[in-house]
Amino acid sequence: MKKVIVVYTNRKLTPIEYQGMKPYVFNTNSNLKIGDMISSPKYDNPMQIIGVMEASVPQIVEVADFINKGRFNQYSVRELVENIPDPSFIYFKKL
Repeated sequence: MKKVIVVYTNRKLTPIEYQGMKPYVFNTNSNLKIGDMISSPKYDNPMQIIGVMEASVPQIVEVADFINKGRFNQYSVRELVENIPDPSFIYFKKL
C-alpha cells in the first residue's frame, strides 16, 4: 500500500500552480504516478496526483513534512480503489 498526495483541480497543473493549494492524502494499491488525473463520484472535482510515497512511510505526520509541514487536515487516510464501486472505499477512474 502506498500513499498518494492529490490536489483537487479541473485541469492538469504545473508544480508552481499547485504549490499553494491544499493537498489531500489517500492510500492505494493502484498504479498511480505523479501527474495522473483521476475522478471519483464521491467528489465534485477531479484530482491530480502530486506525490507518491511508498508503504515505508508509516505516519501521516511524515507525509505532512513532505508537503510543507501540515498543510492538510489530519483525518484518517481513506483508500482509493480503481473502478470498483464499493461504499467502504473511494473508487476512481483515470482521466
